[in-house]
Amino acid sequence: MNRKTQQDMQGLLQYFYQKKLPPLGLKYAEALFKINPDFSDESLHDIDTLLIALHRQNVRPNDLVTQRNGLNFLMMLIAYLGDVLAQRTHYPVQWYNYHEAIKILPSDDELPLDFFSSMVALINHQVCLPLAVIADVLHHGENAEKTCLSYVHLRQSIIEKNHTQNINENCAEYIQALQQHRYLSGGNAYHQATDLIDFDFSLVSLQKIDLLLNRIRQYEQLNEASYATFMQDKEKLNFLVALSYYLGTTIAHQTLSSVKWFSFEEYKALLSQEDDEEFRYELAQVFVFQNQISYPMSVLTAILFDAKQPVQSCLTYVQKYIDLSTQSLVYFPSALKDIQQPEITANITQAFKHAGFLAAYASFMLDGSSLDPCLLVSKDHKVQIIKLMQDNPRELAFAELEQNPHGYPFQLFCEDIHAYLPTGRTDAIYLKIQIYTPIETTVSLVIPYTKTADNKIEHIYSVVQYTSSNLSLAQFDAAMTTFYQNAFEFQDSFTQQSFWQAHFQENILRKPASFLFNDTQSDEFNSALQTLYPIKMVETPKPSITLENTSQENAAQENKAQLENTSVTELPEVSHPALLKALDILASSEDDPEKSQQAIGIISSLIINNDPEAMQLMAHFHADGKYVEKDPKQAFFYLVEVAKLQMDESSFKDAMRFYASPVHALDKTDPDVEEWLLGLAADFDRATAEKPEIAQLNSSSSRRRVIQKADQPLTTAQWINRFLIGISVILILIILFK
Repeated sequence: MNRKTQQDMQGLLQYFYQKKLPPLGLKYAEALFKINPDFSDESLHDIDTLLIALHRQNVRPNDLVTQRNGLNFLMMLIAYLGDVLAQRTHYPVQWYNYHEAIKILPSDDELPLDFFSSMVALINHQVCLPLAVIADVLHHGENAEKTCLSYVHLRQSIIEKNHTQNINENCAEYIQALQQHRYLSGGNAYHQATDLIDFDFSLVSLQKIDLLLNRIRQYEQLNEASYATFMQDKEKLNFLVALSYYLGTTIAHQTLSSVKWFSFEEYKALLSQEDDEEFRYELAQVFVFQNQISYPMSVLTAILFDAKQPVQSCLTYVQKYIDLSTQSLVYFPSALKDIQQPEITANITQAFKHAGFLAAYASFMLDGSSLDPCLLVSKDHKVQIIKLMQDNPRELAFAELEQNPHGYPFQLFCEDIHAYLPTGRTDAIYLKIQIYTPIETTVSLVIPYTKTADNKIEHIYSVVQYTSSNLSLAQFDAAMTTFYQNAFEFQDSFTQQSFWQAHFQENILRKPASFLFNDTQSDEFNSALQTLYPIKMVETPKPSITLENTSQENAAQENKAQLENTSVTELPEVSHPALLKALDILASSEDDPEKSQQAIGIISSLIINNDPEAMQLMAHFHADGKYVEKDPKQAFFYLVEVAKLQMDESSFKDAMRFYASPVHALDKTDPDVEEWLLGLAADFDRATAEKPEIAQLNSSSSRRRVIQKADQPLTTAQWINRFLIGISVILILIILFK
């Protein structure tokens, strides 16, 4: 069954599509209904045009939220923006008010209570706050940083990226978030503890992770029976996901090796030996290191849950792979030493000279465009670049390199790939150099690069030896000197300047620290963890009934009795911190309209979230005509809404007193007023029939009963029912005012 918030937003959307007025009206309906809701950019542009026109008329968000028809206007707009995103990304949109959202969002998401966060849309796990862009355009008009059109484009790209993102890209984002101690997408139940760790791929960082995991095990008293509950907590699971990525990436940095991650689906299709392999949390991230498959999360879950302790630590796990490492990537700086370089054959020199040219040519071709796989061949001092336009160009090229049917002294293959470096998956130019004489030699190089948003080359980085070769390191240095010289000599045909000189950045990766921390450092870290997760369990004392408690209860009852007699014309008491802040702003800023509007915005954001205290305040403001337009109908509406939310005698009396009082000049012939009154009376009758003790009714209930307007003429039975309800109302009023 849909939540009420979701139903309300879907309902408003249908009124927009059918061009009908919703209950309580729709501000600017004529202008809004001129817009064709066809999910096009044109429709979004038309909405921007309407909002800019309202901005010029000095209409601001807080002017709209105090009136129900204005609130309907705002909600209808954001419902449409959400539906456009849903249609374009093929993901459903789920709407939540603020209080619903903070229950399902990660605790460290820290969603603030404000106008823009009053309604939250979730699409493919991405948080969308469309009220923010509506407010921005209403406040700043043509000078707004974002428009509805640009907002939809931006959110669409993020939502679609979230769908297509490779697990290796996920790894890079998790690692970056850990290192920068910032929000981890999906939450982090232990973010305060991870903020104490420098995620620098050192062995010390692994020791700290071991201490943290053992502390969590003790603090939460985890065992094998706790596994399912723990792993079903999304923020705790996400914490383990992040650490799993970190363990694998630390191995890559400590060994300067290539590491590739696979999702469970990829693992099952490519690597699993069992056709009926079933998903386990430990298989969500599988990494391959020098042809070995590993599951780093299994190390973490063993520490947390295994009955047999101690188990393999994170430090031991990583050290095992360091010992197993047989080959490392080699990073070549662009400024290689020229002294004591060994003699290398002319053919090797020529091959690396042409490789430097081909690398520069390929990067130039990638600037704003794409690169076709190609072969470079040289014979009789003539160089030819052959583009491989056939299917399976790599397979064709490798066969050509292996067989060399034309007897070339060397051949070069070049293509654009994703390279898997210790720093993660990256765009790179791949060069395979095949030398045939005097000694057959194969060299594989990658040149990492990045692009800007408009597909232009941003940076070209230091060359990396991707696979092992029979050239010695000294021979490699001599050959790479020739490579870099020719790469930097290649000129941009437009600027007549070195293309690499304009874009090259030195980026030499070195192994991180391999020392361990001492006992003092260990004690200091344990002390910090003790502050966060104290092991000593403190029993909660049982409450006892004392004279003091009794007197407090009596005082509370007296306060309640006082509140029951409070008139709506008096400022109601509130306890919500945000409302207290808003009242302070109003009290101290009566001559500052901008600050007063800020306070009204806070109150309105809570009204959207069905907060009864906020509704009582707004009812008071409308009745008094202070801060907002004096409007008895709006005041009565909010009092009725409060009574339906609270369903207690006090709030019911407030609504009835307001209705009966001649002071407020409420138009009792208004069909809306009549319907609200009869609906409230019917609800109250049902509630009292179910629970005669009105004082025991749950005043904090957030459930609302919505009485839909009937489009059909009333039947005889309905007229009789309405007549009986009217009699009930009269009797209740007589009882109340005796």
